[in-house]
Amino acid sequence: MDIKDTVNRVAELSRLKFNVDELDKFANQFSNMLTYVSVIDKLDVDGVEPLSHVNDDENEFREDISKPSLSSEEAI
Repeated sequence: MDIKDTVNRVAELSRLKFNVDELDKFANQFSNMLTYVSVIDKLDVDGVEPLSHVNDDENEFREDISKPSLSSEEAI
């Protein structure tokens, strides 16, 4: 299956229709993305821990302490 067939199949699954120019453009862009992913795939990541966030910051929550507030009647 060539790249244009793949783009056509993805378009079909997405309920999209491309004219010839759009098909050529998307096929080229898709090919570029796959080339980039293949470059990334060659990187040596042995010993690199997976990340769920890019930094170590944690949410800082305030303590959940009850404080006096308005009664319903006062609020109305």
